[in-house]
Amino acid sequence: MTEISNMTNRAPGEMDRQKLIYGTTAMIALLVVVYFPILRNMVHHWWLIEDYQHGFIVAPLALWFAYERRWDLEDAILRGSWLGLIPLFMLVIANVVNFGGMFYAAITVANAARHGSQHFIYGSATVKNSGTPDADSVWLLVQNDTATLPNLASRVIRVCLENRNDVNSPSCQTRGSGSATFTSPPLDTRAEGGAFLNGWVDVGYTYTPYIPLFTVPVFNVALTPPPQLMVRQSLMRVLN
Repeated sequence: MTEISNMTNRAPGEMDRQKLIYGTTAMIALLVVVYFPILRNMVHHWWLIEDYQHGFIVAPLALWFAYERRWDLEDAILRGSWLGLIPLFMLVIANVVNFGGMFYAAITVANAARHGSQHFIYGSATVKNSGTPDADSVWLLVQNDTATLPNLASRVIRVCLENRNDVNSPSCQTRGSGSATFTSPPLDTRAEGGAFLNGWVDVGYTYTPYIPLFTVPVFNVALTPPPQLMVRQSLMRVLN
């Protein structure tokens, strides 16, 4: 009963102070957990490079100065400001644009590969291309479908067609100077597989953010998504 009465008789200011202490402790613990990889890399950087070894004494000194002025800090009035949300709002807007651009690029690359391979089976019925299915006409389709993407210098297109005399040696044409690499699909071992020829299209593309923001190369911290290599493959049976 005595303990319960002591808890109920505490002053409101003391209760608020305890809540503030608990909340601050929990926030510090959460930040340590979230940023532990960055903190670990930062300490490793201090340890290796002499010019940054003073970083080991910065945190203890900051804690000591805070302890020396603990009474001033207790009497300080905490006032928030909505201006602090402006950088956060700008960061959110930039990442909405960047992630939207990344999803658009992924969908465009996948659709372009599928559209190009569909030309093998649709033949002259293909939308926007009435020619016969060959590497040049397929490449033209994929080129047009991906023309709206930025950073087109990273685009690589490979068009492959199985050889009727030797399906293990397909005829492939690659255009583009990007860094994407492709692998061939497995052979069709089904009973009816030998009666058809397969054609496939590989599209490689490196997406770069529309709005590149501040990054810390030493700690590998980026405020926007890093460049993403996208590779898509689509295979269809060739219309003879």
